[in-house]
Amino acid sequence: MTYAAALDTDGIAATERLDERPDPVRAVIIGPASYDNMRRLSDLDLPEEDRNLIVTVHQYRPTTFTMQGETWLGTDTPFGDPLSWLGTTWQGSDEERSVLSGAFAGLAEWGRVHDRPIFVGEFGSSHNADPGSRARWASFNRQLAEELGFSWGYWSSRPGRRLFVLLTI
Repeated sequence: MTYAAALDTDGIAATERLDERPDPVRAVIIGPASYDNMRRLSDLDLPEEDRNLIVTVHQYRPTTFTMQGETWLGTDTPFGDPLSWLGTTWQGSDEERSVLSGAFAGLAEWGRVHDRPIFVGEFGSSHNADPGSRARWASFNRQLAEELGFSWGYWSSRPGRRLFVLLTI
């Protein structure tokens, strides 16, 4: 069998032949299309018999906060020009937390229904966001992941501008 994850950006497609891997009992991390986009989980069709698959997703909600000022996205995004998002903060309000909690709850439900472990393989925010908002947002994402039993990895686009989150907060 062939299981494919298509990268639908720039017409690139990638296919991984999971049934021919040299060590079929070694775990493989695999995610949905569009760079492991959580919104594309429903498109991910995994073989029921292969229990050595860990599902990964990337979490960048809300995009106008996490990607503010990131010109590499272009100006024609579903949310507009990233330069127009500069100054967007994340205060951790009830509404902001509810949006993220809902996304993580949906992810947990998908994992439960499909009996798959979840790895939140990327979450992070642009260095253009203010440090306080970045810390609050990252801490809340970490908290949600851990409460739901997900492994996680924090991502930073700029090595010189990393955000280190105190994990005991």
